[in-house]
Amino acid sequence: MINSFEKSNLWQLTLGLADNEDIERLRNSYFDFRRKIEPLVKNIEFEIPGLTIHDISHIDSLWEVADQIIGENYYLNPIEAYVLGGSFLLHDAAHVSAAYNGGFTALKERDEWKDLISLKYNNIEPEKNSELEKRALFEIVRQLHAKQARNLIQQSWKSETNQNYYFLIADEEIRDYYSEIIGEIAESHHWSAKKVNDSFSNRVINPPAFFKSTNWEVDPLKIAFILRTTDASHIDSRRAPTYAFNILTPQGLSKDHWHFQNKLGRAKLVDGENLRVSSGSSFNENERNAWWLAFDTARMINRELKDANSFLIESGRPPLAAKSVLGAESPKSFSKYVLANNWEPEDISVHVSNLPRLISTLGGKALYGENKYVALRELIQNGFDAIIAARNLGYLESFEGHITIQLNKIDNESWMLNISDNGLGMSRYVLSDVLLDFGKSLWNHDTVRYEHPKLAQTGFSSIGQFGIGFYSAFMISNHVKIITHRYKLKSDESNSHWKLTFPNGLEERPFISKPNEQEELKKHGTTISLRIENETLNDLLIPEEEEEEKEIISEEKMQGKLKKIIKWIFPACEIDIYLITKEKTEKIISANDWLEISDIDLLRRIHNKSKEKKLYPLKVNGRTVGRLRITSHYYFLINEYPPLIVSYKGARAGQIYGLDGLCLSFENNEKAERNDALPNYPLESWIDWAREIVSSESMLSIDLLLKLHILLPNDDLNVWFISNKRCSLSDIKNLLISSDEILFHIGDLEYDDDDSVRKTDFERDLMLENNVIVSHSNSVYHFHEAFTFDKVIEKYNLPRVSYAEKLEDLIKEIWGDFEEKEEYEVIGLVNNTEIMRRVTKYSKVTFK
Repeated sequence: MINSFEKSNLWQLTLGLADNEDIERLRNSYFDFRRKIEPLVKNIEFEIPGLTIHDISHIDSLWEVADQIIGENYYLNPIEAYVLGGSFLLHDAAHVSAAYNGGFTALKERDEWKDLISLKYNNIEPEKNSELEKRALFEIVRQLHAKQARNLIQQSWKSETNQNYYFLIADEEIRDYYSEIIGEIAESHHWSAKKVNDSFSNRVINPPAFFKSTNWEVDPLKIAFILRTTDASHIDSRRAPTYAFNILTPQGLSKDHWHFQNKLGRAKLVDGENLRVSSGSSFNENERNAWWLAFDTARMINRELKDANSFLIESGRPPLAAKSVLGAESPKSFSKYVLANNWEPEDISVHVSNLPRLISTLGGKALYGENKYVALRELIQNGFDAIIAARNLGYLESFEGHITIQLNKIDNESWMLNISDNGLGMSRYVLSDVLLDFGKSLWNHDTVRYEHPKLAQTGFSSIGQFGIGFYSAFMISNHVKIITHRYKLKSDESNSHWKLTFPNGLEERPFISKPNEQEELKKHGTTISLRIENETLNDLLIPEEEEEEKEIISEEKMQGKLKKIIKWIFPACEIDIYLITKEKTEKIISANDWLEISDIDLLRRIHNKSKEKKLYPLKVNGRTVGRLRITSHYYFLINEYPPLIVSYKGARAGQIYGLDGLCLSFENNEKAERNDALPNYPLESWIDWAREIVSSESMLSIDLLLKLHILLPNDDLNVWFISNKRCSLSDIKNLLISSDEILFHIGDLEYDDDDSVRKTDFERDLMLENNVIVSHSNSVYHFHEAFTFDKVIEKYNLPRVSYAEKLEDLIKEIWGDFEEKEEYEVIGLVNNTEIMRRVTKYSKVTFK
């Protein structure tokens, strides 16, 4: 029985020809190859559920689809047809476990699997046979199948019948001569069109000596482009037959793929150059998603055809017959061939008519406010990410990597700011497609698995996460230039040095070029250069309180201001930062030097100016994560007591009132403004920190000791008063031993309108009786929406200290039985005038 593919024009003009020994040999080899592949691909629908049909019927159909791609003319010779047929057979064969040594289970030992699990599954292995595992296997096999197909053709299998080893191509001479190119072409169907062209445009394989025909050369470029366009164009119902559709019941996006292909007829070449894709039945309103997927697929085929023909013509090869897909230019045109019923397939999706304005708005003031220093922070942090990624991949040692900054005056109107890192650098693809894709972060996108294999599994966590930080550059400059040198040449690119230029901000199209010899970076990394006008630089570096200095713009002075603001932005920097001037190269921040510099130097760094205060280390598992002290945070003292700065990966990222100093956050910001980072430490760390403070400063102010007391409820702190003297419970114990009656007042003693004295006299001259004990209140102050130390402690749900209970426990210990009454009593005098307050009166009970 004749196979369907043998009826194709391509087969009949090549491997179907009779009376030729060489063709007979090739034909027999192909039939044997096909016979071995058939049981392999038969398992795809069971092992990778959801895929449209990838079995032998799909492979056989490609011969007929190829007729529509290359037309009726003689385009390939018999050996080229054999190589194409071999790549047809091979290209999807690695979708099954038998294609991998150790099966799918062995894939879990590969770096690609580890990267996937780290990036998408939070580094937690899905349970065996779970839906999550099936989804992960689907992704990893789709990623690896093309590359593995190339290996399959060199692989041998042991026959269980006769214990002999066999190959997919049994003919040893044909296998030795052509298997390598067949495998490479099969793999190439997952490459970019550019990589296909770069890999094959200069390669032609001469006829082998073992064939009698001497003019059958093999042109891999033609074959590779036929494979990719033919495979892309096979989207008819043979790939999604109705019976299989009903039995397999694919879900999600796979269901839409099955749905639209189930409705389509065979692609047909019309007018000698256009590929027509059409449906037999129309798509109803509830089938809209499938229709749009069909349209997107048609546009993809259209791009593939145009790219293929462009590269073929450029290299002097004859183009394919099919030049484009009818209707691919618009949904309305496409609906003439793939019908929509009772709805209009107009492209009315959400779009942005003025993209530069949107980006400049969202990537600038609307997101970050008027704080121009954000541009410095975002651009330097991008460098940090690149350096840390290079360390994780082993291209830098753990102690290597640095940022260098230069600021030089160009003329009387402008300056040039250069920010450089020696991190990974960027490929052309990242520079043009990822960096310029507003809102797309390389580090959090699937692209990173292909761009930097093994990085995700190292536990790398970027600072950048929103894909918009770079655009903050346009807050301070309209002329931006990026020069980058990737750590190693990417396989599908011809150069590792690239330059991206924005000649007029976001108003004019940027362009990519190769840097000249003087511009090229000697080592891997990236330099971003920004031309900044005088006024903008003044706003960036000179704060409002120093307005009078804005007329003094000497290069040396501005470099000093830049040095100061860099330290302010990155108080706990984990990477060395250098400032390069004409005179010298100065290390302005050493990695993690915040742990070693003096208290006053650290406070000056984070606040620009500060009074000298003692800071106390806060540790987690022996590691210092903060240097801080407790302060007042009354709203009217906000300027006198600046907040604690919270740092995430070196940069200031949050603040807490009621504390001063610096501490680290281990979690990234939830907002792009990077102002909401908070510490998340074990309670024990806060307790140890508080205990060190109270042991060093036992007479710390009452209000601060009260706030620390909640962390140290069993410690006897000097938070009490006997008469007008601060004391501890130990001092009260001595009073109880010598007294039979005491008066206890809870809360601050404040002036009352009923007092027969002036307020000023009350506050200055009140003298309490010797048996009056006062416990001040621990007040919680909230102002604006600032985060305070009280809120930090609240999350631990600690019980508030009951000073009445503490006092009563002590009274019972010393007196035994006692009486308790709430009464108005004289508690003291103001210039011989009695002052009365409601107090608790404790009296010792004595038995006669």
